[in-house]
Amino acid sequence: MSSAFRYLIVITSPKLSKTSSEVFSELGVPLFCKSVAVGTASSEMMDIIGLGSPEKRLFMSILPKDFADLVLKKFRKILLPGSVNSGIAFTLPLSGMSKYLSYVYENKNQQIPENEKRKGEIGMETKFSLVAIIANQGYSEEVMNAARGAGARGGTVIHSRMISEVAAEAISKLDVQDEKEIILIVASDENKLAIMKEVSTKCGTHSDAKGIVLSLPIDSVAGIGEY
Repeated sequence: MSSAFRYLIVITSPKLSKTSSEVFSELGVPLFCKSVAVGTASSEMMDIIGLGSPEKRLFMSILPKDFADLVLKKFRKILLPGSVNSGIAFTLPLSGMSKYLSYVYENKNQQIPENEKRKGEIGMETKFSLVAIIANQGYSEEVMNAARGAGARGGTVIHSRMISEVAAEAISKLDVQDEKEIILIVASDENKLAIMKEVSTKCGTHSDAKGIVLSLPIDSVAGIGEY
């Protein structure tokens, strides 16, 4: 069943924060998280996607695929490319999840058709990917400069904190810093590997940034016309 579920991420301007929350409430999404983030896109790209301010709001939820598609359809009417105070929304396929989430949606009578389960396999081809970089605090600009050199147009920075650093040091042999920054970049598949390679070369584990780079497939996007 987990392959038919999606991790939904919505990144908007602060002015659309209330509207976005209302979408989740209106559609009856039982569980979602909200966080504050910072944008890294150039001023030109900010104008294209309608994010007039570097400050962003990040919403996250786990939904059955058909339910996630319904939420994205709603956001396609809100996150209009080129409009002021817009954003982006996308879904990531999942390979596992808590039984509690299955219980929540079973009790909401969210039906997941068999054909959706088959279409939700992780091995499917995708046009875009989410490149995620975990780096020491204060290095997001260096990471984005490296990423832009390989074709990235912008990203979102989430401030976070490393936990269980003793275990992390034992595994990675790195000098682990508590405060971290997670940089999220939506990239076309043709640019993904180049971005990952450039970031790893300039801001990888051998550098002061101690960057760890990974990517996840995206199967649906709303908010940027060409996506």
